Amino acid sequence: MLAGYFDESGLDEKSHTFCIGGYVADSKDWFELTRAWKRLLVEAGVSCFHMADFETRHGEFEGWSNAKRIGFIKDLLALINSTDVWGIGCGVVKADYERIYAEFIARGKVTPHWYRHPYLLAFQHSFICSRSRRKTTRSTTIMWAESC
Repeated sequence: MLAGYFDESGLDEKSHTFCIGGYVADSKDWFELTRAWKRLLVEAGVSCFHMADFETRHGEFEGWSNAKRIGFIKDLLALINSTDVWGIGCGVVKADYERIYAEFIARGKVTPHWYRHPYLLAFQHSFICSRSRRKTTRSTTIMWAESC
């Protein structure tokens, strides 16, 4: 079975783009990655890794030196690169999407409620890419990053 872990950005009205990104792998590879990931977090004294907090130096990353930050992110990236996981992402410019969406609504090509937000388009693209990468007919589980 394939498993994917994704997060989104740009749900707020101020954002000009909407993005979905994450990683996909076979379940056994996720098990190995998760075990090693948790070990790295414990070694760094971190309970949960959120890139937004890491980048803005909030929460558990407050007060970290540049050297500690660089070392930690290098360790995480080295772990990811040592396993058979692959990154998938999709970004949509909201203004372009809204223009095209309005044209499709005017032509009666889509149901307005379903396609109101680019979320569905970005998700579909990411899902199709993850399945086609392995050219598999096996089941796929997608998890959304809500919390650690």
